[in-house]
Amino acid sequence: MIPLVHQPTRGGNTLDRLYVSEECFATVKVLNSAIKTDHRAIVAVPHGPVITRGKVLTRVVYRRRSPPQHAALLRCLSEVDLSALLEASDPQRAWDLFNMETIGRLDTIYPLKMVTMTSTDPPYVTPAIKLLLKKKNRLIRAGRLKEASAYARRVGQAIKRAIREDLSDVDPRSGMRDLWR
Repeated sequence: MIPLVHQPTRGGNTLDRLYVSEECFATVKVLNSAIKTDHRAIVAVPHGPVITRGKVLTRVVYRRRSPPQHAALLRCLSEVDLSALLEASDPQRAWDLFNMETIGRLDTIYPLKMVTMTSTDPPYVTPAIKLLLKKKNRLIRAGRLKEASAYARRVGQAIKRAIREDLSDVDPRSGMRDLWR
């Protein structure tokens, strides 16, 4: 007998199992059950993938970077006074001061943004593209269509760049399977 379930089906334990005497299922997936239970459902199909209909949301922390922010950082760094670091006799205290100074400047110039990524997002949609789409949609709702079309062009360019990077390691001379994947 061959066990096909290798994931927990209730809490951290694999209580629900599926055994076969010969390979007859192409895909076996453990999903949240459609009925009210604390057990998870096992879906086994003889051919093709199992498509999950529910989205899984993930909050991602992202720092947006742009040329004006880089210029602001360089301007800010030219004004840094490191005399307190040099006067500190304890190396740990000097490191703590340096770390506090750099993290503070980093947080003010490159603030953290929260982006919600979903399991249904295409692989080329990055947090940066998601932020651009959010800004474009906000401008459209505000009626600022010229600015929104400029953001739409930036989104298109960012998607092209992400797809190009994703396909950079695929060699079409070695076969089309990797390219279509």
